[in-house]
Amino acid sequence: SCGTCKSNEMCSVDGKCVCQTACTGKMCGPDGCNGSCGTCGTGTTCNNTSGQCVPDCQKMCTGKMCGPDGCNGNCGTCGTGTTCNNGVCEGPPADAGP
Repeated sequence: SCGTCKSNEMCSVDGKCVCQTACTGKMCGPDGCNGSCGTCGTGTTCNNTSGQCVPDCQKMCTGKMCGPDGCNGNCGTCGTGTTCNNGVCEGPPADAGP
C-alpha cells in the first residue's frame, strides 16, 4: 500500500507513490513532475501561469500609420516629404505666404 502520497502524486498499481502529470488544458509549461506539457513554436513563448503559448511580442499598431510597433519593427513608413509624429504621417508646415 502507498500510504499517504503527496498532492501531485498518485498510488501506482505496484503500491508506490508516483508523480501525476498536471497538463489538462495546458499547451506548454511544467507538468508538475519535472517535465513539460509541451513546447511552443517559433515566435511564441510559454505563459507558465496559463500554460498557453503567447506571441513573443505583442505588436501595438492600432491607430498608428507609422512608427515603432513595439516588436523591433514598424507599423508603416511615411512618404517622401512627410515625417512620422506620434504614429501619424505629417507633411511640412504649410507656407504662410508673404
